[in-house]
Amino acid sequence: MLRRTFVHVPGVGATTEWRLWRAGAGDWDEFLASADRLRLKPETVERIAEHLARSRERLEAGDCLFFRDCLPRQQWWRAYPDFARQAAYLDIETTGMGDWAEVTVVGLLAQGRMQVFVRHENLTELPGVLRQYPMIVTFYGSVFDMPFLRRRFSNLTFEPLHLDLCFLLRRLGRRGGLKAVEQALGMERSEHTRGLNGFDAVRLWREWERGSRTARQLLLDYNREDVMHLERLAQVAYEGLWQKLLAEYAAWRERTADKAARRAGRSR
Repeated sequence: MLRRTFVHVPGVGATTEWRLWRAGAGDWDEFLASADRLRLKPETVERIAEHLARSRERLEAGDCLFFRDCLPRQQWWRAYPDFARQAAYLDIETTGMGDWAEVTVVGLLAQGRMQVFVRHENLTELPGVLRQYPMIVTFYGSVFDMPFLRRRFSNLTFEPLHLDLCFLLRRLGRRGGLKAVEQALGMERSEHTRGLNGFDAVRLWREWERGSRTARQLLLDYNREDVMHLERLAQVAYEGLWQKLLAEYAAWRERTADKAARRAGRSR
């Protein structure tokens, strides 16, 4: 997807990107091969070509943060396939919703490995681990998880490329909380965690504090399933947004063709 992207180039918006695609520059290589046929000013071609050369270099180097800085925020999803191996899928549990609440459990899935960080145990290790991953994937995490963690950890200053699946999926008509979206997509929970929600996570933590090992295991299982489902949802969001973009491009081509036909008819 990134190699078909031009909106990360300064001065190039969605319509210009579509014009390039229609003119035969479907990706970076095609742009460079057909630049003399694109009816662009030489200085524009040079500016775009320079940025594409830099983009290719940073993509080959695995520099996710370059694209975080270049892409419009609403287009960050385009970076997902190329940098999925650098992504960390994250979900937190807390003692409540207010500023007074504490983080209790953080689940982190990265490169197929699940890590759990627990209050009073190893939670202080989380900032150092998070800094290893330039892409973070959450559900509603831009509003809840990451602000909560930054209040808890003053040293958590790193700004990753953040894919908040809640808002990406809303663009596809998928509304509601994580559990509602999972259900709509046919994603199953294990029998013993089915029906649990954030309020249950608070209750289970309190029971755990009072010594319940059963509550501890159930809370960890609940958090783990939250995290594990994010990876599949990220793929759903990416594929859906890509198809949506292609549909918008096709509709734009049809509109511009109709306008051109009407103009040609009036000129006869």
